[in-house]
Amino acid sequence: KNISIGECENFIRTYEPSPEGREELMLSVDGFTQFLLGEECSILNFHHRPVFEDMSQPLSHYFIASSHNTYLMEDQLKGPSSVEMYVRALRKGCRCVELDCWDGDEEPEIYHGYTLTSHILFKDVIAAVKEHAFATSEYPVILSLENHCSVPMQRKMAHYIKTILGDDVLWIPDNVDVDFLPSPESLKGKILIKGKKLKPEAEAGADDDEEDDGGDVSDEDEAAEMEKGSSSEAGQESTLEQRKKSTAPAKKIKLAKTLSRIVTNQAVHFVSFDASAAAVKPFQMSSFGESKTQKLASAYPHLFANYNKRQLSRIYPAGSRVTSSNYNPQSAWNVGCQIVALNYQTPGEPMDLNDGRFQINGKSGYVLKPDVFRSEISLVDINSKSPIPGVVPSLFKIKVISGQTLPKPDGSSKGEIIDPYVVIDVHGIPYDHFHEKTKTVQNNGFNPVWNESFRFVMKFPDVAMMRFCVFDSDPLGDDFIGQFSLPMSSMATGFRHIPLLSKTGERFSGSTIFVHIAKEPAYSLKKNVLTRLMTFGRGHAQAGKPQRVNCNSIDEIFQGVSQDSLESTTLRRNLEKSVGKFKRSVGVSSSATMLQAVASFSGKMKEASVDFHFIKQADVVLFWERFLSCKGRGFFLGIDFEARRGNARIGFKNYSGIGRGENTKG
Repeated sequence: KNISIGECENFIRTYEPSPEGREELMLSVDGFTQFLLGEECSILNFHHRPVFEDMSQPLSHYFIASSHNTYLMEDQLKGPSSVEMYVRALRKGCRCVELDCWDGDEEPEIYHGYTLTSHILFKDVIAAVKEHAFATSEYPVILSLENHCSVPMQRKMAHYIKTILGDDVLWIPDNVDVDFLPSPESLKGKILIKGKKLKPEAEAGADDDEEDDGGDVSDEDEAAEMEKGSSSEAGQESTLEQRKKSTAPAKKIKLAKTLSRIVTNQAVHFVSFDASAAAVKPFQMSSFGESKTQKLASAYPHLFANYNKRQLSRIYPAGSRVTSSNYNPQSAWNVGCQIVALNYQTPGEPMDLNDGRFQINGKSGYVLKPDVFRSEISLVDINSKSPIPGVVPSLFKIKVISGQTLPKPDGSSKGEIIDPYVVIDVHGIPYDHFHEKTKTVQNNGFNPVWNESFRFVMKFPDVAMMRFCVFDSDPLGDDFIGQFSLPMSSMATGFRHIPLLSKTGERFSGSTIFVHIAKEPAYSLKKNVLTRLMTFGRGHAQAGKPQRVNCNSIDEIFQGVSQDSLESTTLRRNLEKSVGKFKRSVGVSSSATMLQAVASFSGKMKEASVDFHFIKQADVVLFWERFLSCKGRGFFLGIDFEARRGNARIGFKNYSGIGRGENTKG
């Protein structure tokens, strides 16, 4: 689809090994094989690699690649700091970096306060930003200042920003009043400063640095929040004490006027969504810890999503993550938060998802949010069971076919042969979480074949991420081999190869998974099939689905009966509902036996002078005993009324071999 004749000819010229084939524009088997392994046939949509999205919308309409504690190389307790970490983040496409600024002996320094992390100079970081900010992406960079410096040091910070960055810094006159933030397109090559800001009248005057004695602002940055919340997170404060702290006046700090003037995005304290809608301006933004983000997203998802249509939100990890571990960014993306800051120095699933999110759109660091997160009239409640207005659920069918030249795990002994299996994880809104696993192929890392299919319905696929991960089965603990993550909205359909990446994001040469991807609107399914697919297979509701016990021999046995188990659970629930409805209709309590319910029904029919042909009580008892013993199977109780000639009939519809006397336990 959407491939021109000219593009096809270019593919042949690129992948056909023989000169004759290239000249005749004919693709041989070898050429076709190379084409299947090329970038055009990768699972990542080839057309989504360059900048393809509209970049003229407000900044608040984009997910923005963001780093937390950018200067750290390791943990945030005693790890080293380095200017090189800013270079790596910026060259990776990160568009928001953090600078924790503290007083040094003679110069402002950057380090993690109240810890043993090493120190680097503020001016060295600003020089690195000047050199590398736009090496990978030409779109704006945000410097998030966590300012703990004295006024003299703040004046030095402002001096370095103005003299080193110069015209790259975005300046906004005080009298400018806008309804929306500017676009990434209009801010190409610009650097935005995020931090505390004085009121316009407080900034006036004091052009001479010597006369700049600063003004008062509240200390509500990340470090203050961490310090304030550390004891309460550990459960050491009562609810009353926490309430007193939350209502206490915020601590005041001095802010140099010269530094305040160059701040573009003013950091403000978040009070409520109503207060923000009434008073907060587009260039004002708030930061939220991961726990507060979770609470707001759970309690007020629609308000949080609406807030993020106009304001920028910065999310940062909890202060208790002293090892610089990461949280799952998907929960913040689910409500449209833009600046979801992660510890770039820590590999793992959260960073895999982050790298996957921002590998598209030219690695610009900006990805346009789904339509419903941008439209002023849309209302998004990610926790509702009802469909999201304006979003069509999609059915995905994924067949994991084979693998090619899979690498060995780190630390493997020479001559060891791996036993690979594939795990598919889908991260999305609460109703769009899936975890699937193939069987294990023994002693074959060169060309393992799985040929296993999975299918699931997504309520909101446009915001979801998919992660394919290959593991080596081992009795002492399965080993990571490689992974690939990508947005589901950028996943190409058809036969595709998935390139495998290492823990740190480097691509393994020649190591791929071969899959087939199909996608269709879910409204084309029958209602009962759609209900079943949207009910089962989720991380929070997997009734009837065998759960992994991390013992492959057992997991694989139950893998084959997964679908039968789901269907039998559905049938059993149908029977329970039908029996309950029947008992209510004949006027007996839910604790009554089935024999009592049928007897009551018979009596009511006799009172109504209806010719009723009753089945034998022995059959009823036999049926019920077999039903109770068949816990892994479900049966549907059907009652058929026939109005003709005043006759009524009751019968049990036979499912799953009850008439054959089967007595199968689940």
